[in-house]
Amino acid sequence: RSGLLQGRFLLKKRYDLGGSPEVEFDIAEYSDENLTHSCSNYTNDGSTVFTRDGKLVLRVASEGTGGKSLQSGRIRSKESYRY
Repeated sequence: RSGLLQGRFLLKKRYDLGGSPEVEFDIAEYSDENLTHSCSNYTNDGSTVFTRDGKLVLRVASEGTGGKSLQSGRIRSKESYRY
């Protein structure tokens, strides 16, 4: 098997990316230091996940303490899907 997806897939949900992110998504708030070692601190302080001009924005807000990490945004759908 090549791993190539074939066929048609139906869109299960169209997310409202221009609305308040908390409605459609869970906003992560934890340090990833001991999980995947990505050097991220996921924050939910309004500076990393928000909407601007009707679009969802995920951003790196600042450098973490000591300059070895980033304060960034991460979201996850409140719904799960199975294919």
